[in-house]
Amino acid sequence: LLGLSTLIVGVLALAAYDGDSEKAFATILGPHPTEDETAAPVPDIAAMIRAIQAEKQDAEFASANFGHIAKIGQIVHLGMRTPGHLANSNSYYFDGSGKRLGDGGLESGTIGQQILGALQPLHFGWFGGFAVKVVYAVLGLALTFVTHSGVAIWLARRRDAGRPTPFWETIWAAVTWGQPLAIAAAAIAIFSGGEAFALAAYAGTTVACLIAAPFAGDASRLTQLLRALSGIAILAAVALHGTLWASRATDPMFFWATAAMAACGLIVLASARHRPTV
Repeated sequence: LLGLSTLIVGVLALAAYDGDSEKAFATILGPHPTEDETAAPVPDIAAMIRAIQAEKQDAEFASANFGHIAKIGQIVHLGMRTPGHLANSNSYYFDGSGKRLGDGGLESGTIGQQILGALQPLHFGWFGGFAVKVVYAVLGLALTFVTHSGVAIWLARRRDAGRPTPFWETIWAAVTWGQPLAIAAAAIAIFSGGEAFALAAYAGTTVACLIAAPFAGDASRLTQLLRALSGIAILAAVALHGTLWASRATDPMFFWATAAMAACGLIVLASARHRPTV
């Protein structure tokens, strides 16, 4: 659903809004601010929260998103969470004067609205506590392992049967271990030059790995090299990120995430010491 969201909204626009995709998005995401840039007072968010809690006493504040803040056409999307619902929060819409413009129905609206509200927590595992996050992590690792090992096993069986395919073995090594390198290269490009360089760094590294693969001769040697380069690149990305943000970080998760990424880089780098079979 997330991957096809643009297509779904396009079909919705054609079917119900005469092709007007903006109206279709407004139905799903709420009203947009107008383009009037005339200065206006900042909205009273506390009053909006009290208005929702007058209707739902157990509602808790989750977020507030402003469109064109301090302008006469401003819109506020207020996120309030009510216990007992899978949605991370329901959105309530207000104009700059505090007038209620409706809500997203993510907690108690139509079936479609509630499915929309459930997509984000289901996608990220934001429900069920820590145990669900552990399960999601294990399932994610399992998916990664199965995706790689299935092709690797097929290549190994051909090799054992006397029908090796060294070309495809090197290509698969480049695909598998070129991706951590390419993603790390994109991160380095962002931290050193800006987001505009990310796609070029990622695509360039991926293509370079694929072009170089047939000349490696041996898939295991190529795997070793790409693991070493990936580990170094991950550590370099972590170091650059830390240099840029360590002095400004306020969330303790910054340090846990940094440590986890550094550990990943070290593990990948250490794995390059042993000659892999696939």
